[in-house]
Amino acid sequence: MNTILEGFLELKEILNSFNGLEKDYNWLLTDLDWSYQENCLDYFEDYRIFDDLHNNFWITGENLKKLVHVYFRHLIKTRKLI
Repeated sequence: MNTILEGFLELKEILNSFNGLEKDYNWLLTDLDWSYQENCLDYFEDYRIFDDLHNNFWITGENLKKLVHVYFRHLIKTRKLI
């Protein structure tokens, strides 16, 4: 299993660099440290949240791309309100 992100990088930029190839795969995201809106969980095929630091999320590439655009759009709106 390859690790793509180990630092504070923007996932949206990484997915954009794949030029659509991300849609050909299912993705396992683990140990995410993020705050999310409840409706973001609807994008995942399956997920297990064990505690704040241990979690597993399965998502299709197409839904991952959609989620990233929705999630980062929400962050931008939130920052404008501050």
